Amino acid sequence: MFKLHYQVLLLIFLCPVVYCKGLENTLELDLEQARLSRQGQYQVRTQYLSKIGTPVYTNRLILENSPYLLQHAHNPVNWYAWGKEAFDAARRENKPIFLSIGYSTCHWCHVMEAESFDNEEVARILNKYFISIKVDRDLRPDIDDFYIKAALVFSGKAGWPVSSFLTHDSKPFFVASYFSRPDFVDLLEQVQDKWTNNHQFLLKSAIEIYQEIQEQQKVASVADTISPSLIDQTIIKILSSEDKRWGGIDQIPKFPRELILMLLLRKLKTVDDFALSREWEFISRELDALLQGGIYDQVAGGFHRYATDKAWRIPHFEKMLFNQALLADIYTNAWFYSGDNEYKRIVIETLNYVLNEMRSDKACFYSATDADSENEEGKFYLWHDREIASLFTPGETDFVRKLYGIRQEGNFNHKNIPYLPNGLESVAEANDVDYQILLTKIAGIRQKLYQKRAERIPPFKDKKQVVEWSALMISALANSGLVFNTPEYIRVADQCAEAIWQHAINDQGSSFRLIDSNKASASATLGDYGHYIQAMLTLYDVTDKDIWLTRSHLIYLQAVRMFQDKKSGGFFNTAFDQNEQLFLRSKNVTDNTVASGNSAMLMAMVMLHQRSGQFVKQSQIKEFISYNASVINQNPIAFPAMLAAVDESLQADIKPVKYAAKGNIKIRAEFRQNKKQLTLTLMISNGWHINSTQPLQSNLIPTTVELVYPTTADLTMQYPEGHLKSLSFSQQELSLYEDELKLTGNIIQPVASNYLLINIRLQACNDKMCLPPETVRIAPIYLD
Repeated sequence: MFKLHYQVLLLIFLCPVVYCKGLENTLELDLEQARLSRQGQYQVRTQYLSKIGTPVYTNRLILENSPYLLQHAHNPVNWYAWGKEAFDAARRENKPIFLSIGYSTCHWCHVMEAESFDNEEVARILNKYFISIKVDRDLRPDIDDFYIKAALVFSGKAGWPVSSFLTHDSKPFFVASYFSRPDFVDLLEQVQDKWTNNHQFLLKSAIEIYQEIQEQQKVASVADTISPSLIDQTIIKILSSEDKRWGGIDQIPKFPRELILMLLLRKLKTVDDFALSREWEFISRELDALLQGGIYDQVAGGFHRYATDKAWRIPHFEKMLFNQALLADIYTNAWFYSGDNEYKRIVIETLNYVLNEMRSDKACFYSATDADSENEEGKFYLWHDREIASLFTPGETDFVRKLYGIRQEGNFNHKNIPYLPNGLESVAEANDVDYQILLTKIAGIRQKLYQKRAERIPPFKDKKQVVEWSALMISALANSGLVFNTPEYIRVADQCAEAIWQHAINDQGSSFRLIDSNKASASATLGDYGHYIQAMLTLYDVTDKDIWLTRSHLIYLQAVRMFQDKKSGGFFNTAFDQNEQLFLRSKNVTDNTVASGNSAMLMAMVMLHQRSGQFVKQSQIKEFISYNASVINQNPIAFPAMLAAVDESLQADIKPVKYAAKGNIKIRAEFRQNKKQLTLTLMISNGWHINSTQPLQSNLIPTTVELVYPTTADLTMQYPEGHLKSLSFSQQELSLYEDELKLTGNIIQPVASNYLLINIRLQACNDKMCLPPETVRIAPIYLD
């Protein structure tokens, strides 16, 4: 502490007048001490530096932990973080509030910062006439969600940064997005004039916007039902909007729309031959285009946020953790059906990119990397043709140019974004070389490019670890680890889930949005809870660790206590004690890039019910669906994750681990290709049993296994003998299977298939009752 005060006094003595003005004030001293204590922990972003290289301005954002807020800590704008202090100041000084919402890797947020917020002229107007608040949408998605809705009400358009003007009770009367400096200055002057001379007009506008948002939320509370046909109708609408040349939804900019792909993948379980389905045509066309495009980082792996052209070749260069998680999961599931070598390659490269460049030493994952480096969009990822020629021999250079579409004139600002004009299997065939040999050759090329690129100044990396997004990565790693028989992925997923449990959940039963034991954090949202529950249940599937099932139930109970609307039904996005200064608790169910909190919670409830019927009842799931049905029926395409959860409640997806008997039977399926052997492992809870394949009584349902797909293959099963046992409800001995049961069989395939579909018919009973007979449809993982 003495050292800090000494440094402050030294700077007061050395610094220029503009830097020292007001430093004797207690707040200024606190801010300067905070700045000194955090030196080297964040990037100073400002054009205003003193003669000794220190920032001239330091505002209250230096006290925050958000990387995005710290980016603005040295703007000349007198920023406040969202909270009581800012709103009290607005009331006390009778000033309108200017609210700016963004995130650390947002390109247009950076542009508006450079043009307006790091400009003394603009700052003078803001500081004199407004109370200015900065919000990181990654940490406060509840605030972001409300003002995005307000923007849509106000103008029908929304995007980041969100630029909004508020009354003292946080109601918006004007909401828009990016403004150039001249337009922003003009807007500030108009708002100030209206605030002074036509105050009632602004208050009336704020009330109207608020009432419209309130009315929209009321619609969701009208009970209704969702018919199974609604999902089919939604899929038909999705398929009709496809870009049949380049894949994906036919629009610009083009986003992968991961949640739509996930919904389409679920549909494959209902068709006789997935490869002939219109859904698979859509899925494979988009996945093929994505992996060949510039939206995929052909050098290091991983996906950029979206593409600005139809062919997916020109990306917006930021990389988000949630995109990596969702797309890795989608490619894993697509490989599970198709066995496409390219899909497996993309999964491995993407997950390795995450482990190498986005993993924290605290076991979880960073949020994002920026689109810009050295104030230029995409500079880190671009290549001159002459750079390629300098790295390789003439023969290699020619191959690299053809492989990655490198041209002398470039394809983006006279430079090149590498992409694949042809898929690698086509390249292997054209060059008459084995696919694996080609991959080895390309690995050497990529390594050279990677090493050369590493010499450049990299984009900013947002190192906050958000529970919701890390949970998505846990699920992706666990699923891929199971499907590709990669224990390391499962180990990393397990470590991150444990880190969340240790560092984002406190002893008082509260949870935080960030995974960091050393810093205060925003409270967890409904999305954090829902996705973390799903992640723990996925780990329970692949590790057989009961602790993950137990913990998922505890977190679910906490979510019910913190978020459930006990009066009207449904879940709020934020906990009951979190909405300081925000006058309306939202129940948003609209899915965006990531499933909404309500969609995530519904899927979590369904998964919990499947694994233990006593934790979540089917009636609770039906009630939740009914509560949200009205708004979903109006525009179902806006709710792909919610529809996926509804579909899961009706018919479980096809996976290598499934459940029966209300979670009392866990089934795992494996197929060893070299032995042509199918193994089904049934883990039956203590006190439960199923009938053997040859029950002694004709009225009992035998346990049987049937091969459903491919129809050209034959399955020969070997069933063990049941053991004889008498139970209280039967005077006769019964032939039963209990505890752990292994069923094996041999599959003969005239044509090799990567995808096998198995039906298991069984009936589970305990000493008091029998459940209805059920058929479990499962697809085994392939093992060498």
